[in-house]
Formats: sequence, structure tokens, C-alpha cells
Amino acid sequence: PVGASFGAEPWLVSATAGAELSAHGRTDHDGRVELTPALGDLLSLGSSPDGRLLAGYGDERVFYVHDLEDLSVRYTAIDTRDESSTPSFDADGSLVSLGRVVLDAETLEARHVIQLEDALVRSAFAEDGALFAVGLASDPKARDAGADVELVRCSNFGDEGEVEELRALLGVREGTVPGLAVRGVRAYVAFATGRVDCVDTRTLEVVWSSTLDVVEIVGVAVSPETGEVFVGSRDGLVRVLDGATGIELEGRSWRVSTKNAIQGLVSS
Repeated sequence: PVGASFGAEPWLVSATAGAELSAHGRTDHDGRVELTPALGDLLSLGSSPDGRLLAGYGDERVFYVHDLEDLSVRYTAIDTRDESSTPSFDADGSLVSLGRVVLDAETLEARHVIQLEDALVRSAFAEDGALFAVGLASDPKARDAGADVELVRCSNFGDEGEVEELRALLGVREGTVPGLAVRGVRAYVAFATGRVDCVDTRTLEVVWSSTLDVVEIVGVAVSPETGEVFVGSRDGLVRVLDGATGIELEGRSWRVSTKNAIQGLVSS
């Protein structure tokens, strides 16, 4: 499987690289519902907070949303160079993002496009409805100055008028940016080379920055209960950081797999 997603409803949705989708009952994994497959190989998968909507993106450049209540599905074409972005829904499931594109989850019409370079953009909605996105700055002046990684906060989606944006540069790119997680007033940006930045979501100022001795970071997640930050790496190890300081907690790391690399992390 390339992805699995839990929602509030009693469903576990699994997906294979061949775009075979199944909604499994949590207590009866054999009592599953086969969903309409995506077009082409499935690359990413995400669900709404209430578990009703399932979004995915395939290598045929098709973005789709399944409604698990009536088993309907709707499609739209999105041409993006970032094939590994994970769809993110806002709190009520009315908006969904894929990389730098924000869509209406019902009509799949584009609501906003964030001005970042269309490559390896990560985006995630916060509980208050703001959307955070991180990627390469689109302003050539910023890149020429050596600060090419930019974090953007977008808000005011539901009100009349233009979407409001606040931007901050996070310095020089260190490999790709494989992870972005948002909880409360903190956003966590993970770089493949081992750097993790904690950013205040209100001001976009860096609260702490931690550098880990890892093979390659592939994902980051944060616990809603403890605020601890989980960092997954290509060697199959998950490390745990103190959410307030960024210090790695001794004795808390564990190896998820000795055979397969971690592809990503999610916390619920």
C-alpha cells in the first residue's frame, strides 16, 4: 500500500500503487467497500477530519475526491510537478489543498493558487482554517539573496475579498522539504538533510531549529495531546523531539521497519 487514512467514522481507507482503493470497517477488515479506482498509479492520499471525504492524486495528473457516505466520486485535472504532495482538508471539509493549489472540495474549482515554485510544495490546513505552505520562493530576488525556502500562511478563504497572505523566508534550502505539520500556534517544517524548524504560526518567526543525525527525513508529525514531534527517516527510524525545545528525547526513538523505508508520517 502507498497510503492509509483514518477518519472520525469507522473506516480505514487503504490504497495501492495500482490505484486500488478500499474502505475497510475498523472492526471487520473483510467487510470492505471497493471504491472507484484512480486513473493511473496513485501517488498520494488524504482524508477530511470527519472521515467522510477521501482525496487522492495520481500520475495521470488527475485529482479526485471520494464521498464515503454515498460512494460518489468527482475528478479534476491538476498539472503539478510535485507528485508527492499530500491532500489536506480544512476543519469542515469544504476546502482541500494539493501543494500550492486550493480547491473547493465540492466543486473542485480552484479557489487560490499560492505563488511558490511548483515543485515540492507542502501544504497543510490549521484548525483555525488558515493554510500553511512551504516551498521554493517564487521571487528571484529572494533566491539570488540565498534565502530560497519560503513559508506562506493563507487566510480569509471564507470571507469576501482576496485571500490574505503572510510570508517568511526560512533560509537556504537544505535538500527537499518532505514534511510540514501544523498544530495550534506551531508549524513544523522538516528538511531531508535532517533540519527541523518550529515556526510560530501567528508571526512566522522561527521558535527553534534542530538538526538531527539522520539518513534522510521523509516526514514529520506532531501529537495533539503532548505536542511531541515525530520525525521519520529513510532508515526506518522514528525520532521523538520535545515540542517546546526541539531536543531529541532519549530512549523514545523506535524502528518501524528493518526492511522498508518510511514513506511518511501522520498523527491523529
